[in-house]
Amino acid sequence: MGVDGLTEDTQRAAAVEVIRREALRSGRKVRQVLSLIRISDPPTEAEQRLLGAIRVLRVPHAIMPHKCRTVAEWMRAYAGKGTRD
Repeated sequence: MGVDGLTEDTQRAAAVEVIRREALRSGRKVRQVLSLIRISDPPTEAEQRLLGAIRVLRVPHAIMPHKCRTVAEWMRAYAGKGTRD
């Protein structure tokens, strides 16, 4: 048994459904949803569900802070965060 008494198969099925619904909502392909997650500050409930689904599925992914207008704006805001010295 896994988390909350759910089997791993049940957890995976629920995670796949979360990803499928996000793909339908956003108009993105499932592969795109799996590979890049945009996160608000603080994360919304939907974003938290998506992160949980990605963790259950154990797929490689990138987390990007929510929308910036340009790459330069993103670099100013986030480039140095999360790095270790």
